[in-house]
This record gives sequence, C-alpha cells and structure tokens, in this order.
Amino acid sequence: MAILFFGVFLFFVAKSSFFSFQYVSKKAIIGSLFFRAAICILFFVVYTSYYKGRDETDMYRYYDDAQIMHSALADVPSDYLKMLSGIGDDSNHINDHYYMKMSTWNKSYDYFVRNDNRTMVRINAFLMLFSFGSLFVHKLFFMIMGFIGFFWIIKTIQLGSPLKNKLLFYCVMFFPSLVFWTASITKEALLVFALGGFIYILKKVIEKSGKSFLIFLLPIFLYMLISVKIYVLLCMIPVMLALVWSWTSKRRPAALWKFLIVMTAYVTLLWNFHHIVPSMNFLDSFVRKQHDFIYFAQSIHAGSLINVEMLSPHVMSFMKSLPIAFFALLFRPFFFDANNIFMFLVSFENISFVLFLGLIVLTFNKKYKPDLVFWACVFFSLLFFAVIGLATPVLGAVVRYKIIGYPFMFAALISMTSDEKIKRIFSKFYKKKIK
Repeated sequence: MAILFFGVFLFFVAKSSFFSFQYVSKKAIIGSLFFRAAICILFFVVYTSYYKGRDETDMYRYYDDAQIMHSALADVPSDYLKMLSGIGDDSNHINDHYYMKMSTWNKSYDYFVRNDNRTMVRINAFLMLFSFGSLFVHKLFFMIMGFIGFFWIIKTIQLGSPLKNKLLFYCVMFFPSLVFWTASITKEALLVFALGGFIYILKKVIEKSGKSFLIFLLPIFLYMLISVKIYVLLCMIPVMLALVWSWTSKRRPAALWKFLIVMTAYVTLLWNFHHIVPSMNFLDSFVRKQHDFIYFAQSIHAGSLINVEMLSPHVMSFMKSLPIAFFALLFRPFFFDANNIFMFLVSFENISFVLFLGLIVLTFNKKYKPDLVFWACVFFSLLFFAVIGLATPVLGAVVRYKIIGYPFMFAALISMTSDEKIKRIFSKFYKKKIK
C-alpha cells in the first residue's frame, strides 16, 4: 500500500507545476524524493534492528498510542471523535480506557505549552482511517510532509542567482541529517511542513502573487506550529517584525540595525515577561527545561551528555554558556565523542560541514551587500541555534533538533559567495559547464 501511495505521489510530483523549481531540473527533484525514500527505509532499519524496544523509538510509540485511540472507533465512535478533536475528552471513562494505556500522552514536565506528543498521536490516529493500520503508510505520509516542507522553504528564500539557488536546493534536499530526521514519523517532519507552509504562504500573501484563498491557510499552519514546537514560532516572530519594519519604512536605520533593535527588544520582553504576566515565566521555564534535560540524561546514563554548567536566571549565566552551546551545536560530536555507529556517522557529517564552511571562505564575494533575506536567515538561525544549544546539553538530541535552522544558515552562507569563484572551483572536478 505504501509503494502504491508513493507511486501516486511520484507521478504527481513529475507532472505538477507546483513541484517545479526553475533553478533545478525535474530529475533532480524526483532524485531527491527517491533519496528521501531510501533514507526512510534506513530509518526503519536503524530503529528496528539497532533499537530493539518499541518504547525507545518515537516512531513506534506515537503509532502504538494512535492504535489505542483508533480502537475506540469500532467500540465507541463518539470516544474516538472526542479524543481526536480534544473536545469533551476529559472524562474518567476516556482517561481510564485509553489515555492511561498510552506511553506518550502525558509528559513528566510541564512548561505551560501544548503537549506536542498528543498532536502526533492524533495525526496518526486520523491517518489510520486511510492507512488501514499500515506503519509504512504512516512513515510515507510524514516523509512526504518533510519533503514538501523543505521544498516550500527553498522556494520562499530565493537567493540572488540561479547557481546559488541550485546550491541551496542540493544542500537542503540532500544533507543527510535534514533528510534522516524528517523521513519518518517524527515531530521534525511535521514541524518542517508547518514552518515551510507558513512562510511560503505568508510570502505569497504579502507579494499578492498567489490565490486569495491562501490567506485562509495561514491560521492552519500557525496552529500547527503552536501545537508542535512553539519555540520555533517564537524565534520567527522578531524576524517577521523586523522584515515588516524594513519593508514598510525605507528610512534609517539600515536593515541590520532594524533587526538588531527588534531582536534586542524582543529578547528583553521575553526575559521580563513574568513581570507583565506572572503565570508565564519564560525565563524560569527555559532554565527548568535545561535542568530537566540534564537530570533525565543522567538518569538514563546518556552517553552523549556534554559537560555544561547549569543555567541560572541571570544574564551572565547565559552569556557564559552561549559560546560553548554554539560550538557544540555546530561542530560536535567529534570522532572521540562517538559512542555508537550513529554518532560516528554524525561526526563525518560535521566534518563535511567544516569543509562546506571552508568552501564559503574560498568563494566569498568581497563586494557582497547583504539584503533582507540574508539578515532574516542570519537572525532566525542564530536565535534558533541559541535556544537549542542552551537548552539541550545532549549531543544525541542536538543533532536532531538543530535541523530546522540549517536551511536558513545554508541560505545565509551561500548568499555571500561569488558565482565566478564557485564555477572556478567546481570546474576543476566537474568537466561539464556549471550554470
């Protein structure tokens, strides 16, 4: 069944103008989809053969909990509808017969944000209406969401030259960790889909280049962002505010200063938000999140836990930890950090990223003038990486969470390069003329 659905989607991609990107061929787009399908199979093999317990893998836990929810459809259909919608599902009957049997429905820690595990369970329970319980159909659905999400992000960013857009496409659609963590039943696949859809449609609405009905899709993607990982939306808000200020006012200060002013004001607001709304202490929740992550990693003897100082709600504590957090997020694990084959492979990817940075330095365009897209990508990726790096002192988790910021960081780095220098370097290894 999964192969049949994949064939239908593949046909749609090949024939639809929606899945066209003027800077790359259809063959490249279809090739990226086949690459993603291969990684999807690899994901299944790794988390079936290497990690033996179903309770160790989100892929199985969300699916198994969804089966419990879906079982109500045959017994008490009204219970299924209540659980799926979240309306009227707070009865003891539903809690005892369904929720208490699930492993992901309740979290140990509460940070006054929506429980994203429940979103994943509900989506999988809804998919069972069409998948007939096939795990591979569920994996395919999330794999397609990740593919579409990254495709939207690429089409939204749009760099200054065909060559740069082509490089961005290949970096995003073929970078191993970006594909791996969005090629199965993961929150990251849903998150990429929601983020890509939100910024793509928002751009269409602002430019008035799409259909008028698209504006009604914005609340849907916004709700998805809030339901999955609200901190991604929180990182996006100051970037959007700075963009709006820059678009609506061509007067001074320059774009860089507008972004800096908005970002500083925004972080200051979140830092002191509990003085305005006492029940929403972002600072305390962030510190507790890091502490809980460390305690949990220690309790299960996580091999990739790095030695970091526990944060305290003071500026200097954050400033001291920030450089270490950035370095660990971008360049670790090293070879000597690897305690299993998976982390060893990630260390190879980090080496490729260092080589990529070297290529950016060699092809740097001295005459480059940053535009709004550049600053938007820079400030979003920096803020996002700061949040992830500070809150997550476990390398095994960092390599998964950070992928959301990679496309924007790639875009910022590639935009600074010179087309001529890139062509000169690649011509030494590739005989065909680079366009």
